[in-house]
Amino acid sequence: MAQARGNIEQAVRTAGTVRKRAGGQDPLRAFSVLLMAVFFVVLMIGLVAGVSMYRSIAAAQERANDLDMRAGIVSSAVHLNDVHDALARGKGPEGDALVLVDHVDGQAYETRIYQYQGKLVQEYSFADRAYQPRDANELLDAGSFSFTIDGGLVTLDIDGKSFDLYVRSAQDGTAEGGAS
Repeated sequence: MAQARGNIEQAVRTAGTVRKRAGGQDPLRAFSVLLMAVFFVVLMIGLVAGVSMYRSIAAAQERANDLDMRAGIVSSAVHLNDVHDALARGKGPEGDALVLVDHVDGQAYETRIYQYQGKLVQEYSFADRAYQPRDANELLDAGSFSFTIDGGLVTLDIDGKSFDLYVRSAQDGTAEGGAS
């Protein structure tokens, strides 16, 4: 038994001296340090990639929120004044105007949404009155504004971004509203 114990002790001492290099360094320790360095580099690359991905997702979400805000402002203005057979297309100072006609006590009134000097504006006026952009309320900045009317579906395009509104004012888009 003592012989076996002696052989084991000799094997452990031999293994310890075999593991050491001429400089006295342990190769297992060098491998561990190298493995930790590789792990750290991979972790940093993952962190940088995650931050970059988060930035791009946040920017996309901001653009989507901007479109939602624009859609919400115009949608609220349209739905607030939406009654049956009220939807028309008018001629604003810088292009077509989305017009919602309302009849109150035999008098026709119009809510006009159109582009003027880089802004999308809303004007409430008598139906026979000329467009007065100085009397209009600014809704939002808009480099371009167009729309199509297809039954109860109005597709608005603001700065190249389009969205749909469903309205009760179902017409074919051929009616002319307001004075030019």
